[in-house]
Amino acid sequence: MMHLFNTLERKRERNFAIICKTFEEKGVDTVEEAQRCRSTMRSNSITYTLFIAMVGLSLAMIFQSVATLIVGAMLLLLVYIWTSTYRGRELVQRYIDEVLEADTSVAHKEEDDNSEV
Repeated sequence: MMHLFNTLERKRERNFAIICKTFEEKGVDTVEEAQRCRSTMRSNSITYTLFIAMVGLSLAMIFQSVATLIVGAMLLLLVYIWTSTYRGRELVQRYIDEVLEADTSVAHKEEDDNSEV
């Protein structure tokens, strides 16, 4: 059982390293830019949800004989989108908390040290 938790923790750390690298490559270096990314993820999730729901329900009405399968697949896709968005938003918040705000506090500390001299 402990092996499972270690595997999940390694996966989370790997995903966090990937998002840190991506943000550094894209030049996301302020809290506002990261928050904008988080809100974009949410609006994209809502857009995808509405699109999949409309297409899925339309297909279910057209092909009534397999409507149960279509609705089931649609729900599975929606759960995947919501889960992915939730985890992505958590990673962005962790990036803000651990990287951006840590950099900000270090910069403020250096400014305070320089003003004392």
